Amino acid sequence: MRCDACGADDDILFMSDGTTPDGLRLCRACASARGYPEAGGSPDPEPACPGCGMPVSELSSAGRLGCARCVPSFRKELSMLWRRAGRPARYAGKVPSGRSGTDALAGLRRELSAALEAEDFERAAAVRDELRTKGGGTSR
Repeated sequence: MRCDACGADDDILFMSDGTTPDGLRLCRACASARGYPEAGGSPDPEPACPGCGMPVSELSSAGRLGCARCVPSFRKELSMLWRRAGRPARYAGKVPSGRSGTDALAGLRRELSAALEAEDFERAAAVRDELRTKGGGTSR
């Protein structure tokens, strides 16, 4: 078959706008030129990150983000990917089981202050060393 518009013998698409019973036989170029989105050219460009330019389709295939601005740009898509992977939609961060890390460090700092006020320097040194190993170093 040939295109009704240009006569090309290319891939022919049958388009119907409801006014003609048979519709139109158009090649992809003519269908795209007349504004039919299914002809190959999409009317809306694919969303991309404004920071790095990574397209949204690359999220699931790459398995990583391009930059920090990808997170707010693709929030809805990331939420769907996380749900599909069995994760909660919001990231809550890592918290040690039992107690949160900040509570434990605050407790050790209070214990260090109490040991220093009581002039129990051996206990204060032990608490200070424990604070340093847990990442809450002291300036004293």
